[in-house]
Amino acid sequence: MNPFWNSLRWRIVAYYTLLLAVAVGLLVVLHTLAEFRRIEQLTAARLQAAGLGLLPAMFSPRLGRPGEGGRSAMLREGVEFQEQLAKLMRDGVFVLAEQANQVAVFASTNLPPGFRLPPVELSDGNFHCIERTDFFLAELRTPHGDRLLLGSPAAQLHAEARHSLQMSVLAGSGVFAVLVVCGALLVFRGLRPIARMSAAARRIAAGNLTERLAPETQGEELRGLASVLNDTFDRLHTVLQRQIRFTVDASHELRTPVAAILADCQFSLKKERSPERYRETITVCHETAQHMRSLIDRLGLLARFDAEDSVLQPEPLDVREVAETAVAVVAPLAQEQGVTLQADLLSVVTQADRLRLDQVLVNLLRNAILYNLPGGHIILRNGQADGVAWVEVEDTGIGIPNDKLEQVFERFFRADESRNVHTGGLGLGLAISRAIMHAHGGTITARSAPGRGSTFRIEWPVGGQS
Repeated sequence: MNPFWNSLRWRIVAYYTLLLAVAVGLLVVLHTLAEFRRIEQLTAARLQAAGLGLLPAMFSPRLGRPGEGGRSAMLREGVEFQEQLAKLMRDGVFVLAEQANQVAVFASTNLPPGFRLPPVELSDGNFHCIERTDFFLAELRTPHGDRLLLGSPAAQLHAEARHSLQMSVLAGSGVFAVLVVCGALLVFRGLRPIARMSAAARRIAAGNLTERLAPETQGEELRGLASVLNDTFDRLHTVLQRQIRFTVDASHELRTPVAAILADCQFSLKKERSPERYRETITVCHETAQHMRSLIDRLGLLARFDAEDSVLQPEPLDVREVAETAVAVVAPLAQEQGVTLQADLLSVVTQADRLRLDQVLVNLLRNAILYNLPGGHIILRNGQADGVAWVEVEDTGIGIPNDKLEQVFERFFRADESRNVHTGGLGLGLAISRAIMHAHGGTITARSAPGRGSTFRIEWPVGGQS
């Protein structure tokens, strides 16, 4: 496509110029037609006035009918008549008079050769105009049927019309040029804020992620757009920082098991070892690889939630049944840790992905067990309110400091690193749980008091994702 046409400002100028050309052209045509009509009316009025001045001299009842005596002829030869006639002839007007019996009684010397009076037209008035391609004629008629015809060559009218058209075209062209230039300047000036916003967006896209647009410097129409773009840039910056941190954390998490595998393998290969030692090395590598596979699987799940609108398979289910299954899964761990697990469940039918919801509940219950105190207590309850299903997991564990309460849902975050060494957690359980609940159109929140325990709550629409 033509690069010129790719420019919004030039397209606007082109459309504006086209519309302006059509508008000015129509105005010129309408003005020319009106001017031609005005010239015709002026010519008709001038011929009528001249004819009314000549009519008494041609056909005066007081002086007798033409042909009945010489007095009319004498009057036509008078000084006043000759002056009027000479003036008309100088203006290119010719005169022809005819009696009711169609006998010509007078013809000016500039009468076109072979010119004949047109046929008598029925008319109630004593004056009317006749338009022909070659002449513009004005006819006056007396009560006796006598006719006086004054004619002006149509070329004279056309010359005046052409002159008017030329003046209109010149004036219209001048106005058109001025309006095009002014319109182009207004378009360029009006789009200047957009150009500044585009330049700033390009700088941000090039890597200057801290720069932002200044909405207060934009017009009212662009202020909202600037705010939206700033919000978008903020989110992109946050996502990019999160991805960078995620990459760093993932590499750190994978570096430890890889280093363990390499160290154990190098130790075993350094010299000949006993079969028991080789078996021990293989066992360590196998356990470490299992740990790495679990980490990779969880990272892959998070990546799927990040990349796709939904990876869920919702179905009608009873939340109580899913919660009871989760309780059964973690019951041995609770018994091992000496933690009492109590379930206070209600039947709530909703739309959700059974496997993913069970995964969230198992994560929450497992964390509540592992981060609880010996002899601690856990309560699992659920319910429904205002079209929202909810489940809460309350424990009497170590709690979470207030400054870390929001960070617990971040990837690879661990509230207590010392305890995580013994629990074997990857720091991804709550991040995955939040991704699953967001995919359901729901939320996951936490409230806690250090040393007194924590409560995690998940909520989602009963009818499914909204």
